[in-house]
Amino acid sequence: MPGSEKQLSQNDLSTLEHGHFNDHVGTAFQVQVGDAHRCTLTLVEVKTGKARPKLSFSLADGTTRETRERPFTLIFEGEEGAAMEQDSYQISHGVLGSGLLCLSPHGRKKAEDAQHPDCHDHALNVIYQAVFS
Repeated sequence: MPGSEKQLSQNDLSTLEHGHFNDHVGTAFQVQVGDAHRCTLTLVEVKTGKARPKLSFSLADGTTRETRERPFTLIFEGEEGAAMEQDSYQISHGVLGSGLLCLSPHGRKKAEDAQHPDCHDHALNVIYQAVFS
């Protein structure tokens, strides 16, 4: 339903649940790295955690937040080369929307179409994770 996808693209990625991401495994997300550089990450997996009761907690600014009933982790694959540092990045997706997510390098993997016979770190794709708790 095209109307709902357009409405969904207005969302903040950090507020979505794991089910929103499941249909977008294999699609590209754009990451703003610094002022002038963007890179592309591909969502390769959505891992869901165990269900738990929601807990409320207060932040220093006086606002209240709740934990998720089902925490989840997004696994992304980046291009070969140097890894981005663990940090919060502005990430966007054509259908899901955009938001500030904390990405952590989580390892390296040989690209399916790798042309490099060696195992030098820069010849391997970087794996990142974003944890939603």
